Amino acid sequence: AEYGVLVRSDLKGRGLGRMLMQKLVAYAREEGVGELFGTVLADNEPMLRLCRELGFAVEHLSGEALYRTSLRLGA
Repeated sequence: AEYGVLVRSDLKGRGLGRMLMQKLVAYAREEGVGELFGTVLADNEPMLRLCRELGFAVEHLSGEALYRTSLRLGA
C-alpha cells in the first residue's frame, strides 16, 4: 500500500508525523498489508530520518531529488 503524510507547516515539530506514521504502520499490519511504500523529497530530512527510525528501507531514485521508502510488514 502506498502511504502519504502531510503535516501543516505551523504544526510541524510536535510529533504529529511520527504519531501518524506509527498509527499507519500498526493499522496496515492489522489489515494484513504486506508492504508500505512512499516517495519522499530529498530535502525532507526529518521525514527520511523518521522512516529510517521506523525501520523503512530508504532508496535514492536515480536522477531524481526523491527517495523511495518501503517497509515490509509480513507475508
